[in-house]
Amino acid sequence: MSNSTHSRKTPVATAALSHDQIVSLAGPIEDAKIAAIEGCGPTLEELEEAVAWARGQDDVMGRSRLPFTARVAELYDILTIGEDYGDERDEPSSKSAP
Repeated sequence: MSNSTHSRKTPVATAALSHDQIVSLAGPIEDAKIAAIEGCGPTLEELEEAVAWARGQDDVMGRSRLPFTARVAELYDILTIGEDYGDERDEPSSKSAP
């Protein structure tokens, strides 16, 4: 059996998300963040979950939802580092400080 190595069951690779897919889910974000997201190789579902968490929409996952995976956490960090992401109304305002 010369092709026995090809018959092993391996995880099916999902197609990498395109630049347009990332922008359509995450909104207008910096090219460096898009490149970092592409480098993670996330699934569409993982990116959707990270975006929902970043926007403070974690309640859409339901209370029974497990904590996010390491990849979703990495995506969340990429999306939220260095800027306010999502709804700013819930953020404390520095403008009200004396």
